[in-house]
Amino acid sequence: MCRVDLSNSHKLLQVHHKDSLKGNNDINNLQALCMLCHAKRHGHMRVSSKKKNKIEVLRKQQGL
Repeated sequence: MCRVDLSNSHKLLQVHHKDSLKGNNDINNLQALCMLCHAKRHGHMRVSSKKKNKIEVLRKQQGL
């Protein structure tokens, strides 16, 4: 969603199931999101302060 480049920080990247069915791994149902965007989509997920700060620094460095 935020388009941050995590190619050098794969641990901050997560896969979101668009239909919320974890068993539906069809490529059209999957979306790569940073941890913060993934947490926003679900509303109940938490991201540690350290990981949140790292994503925010990367976003700023990338002009996002």
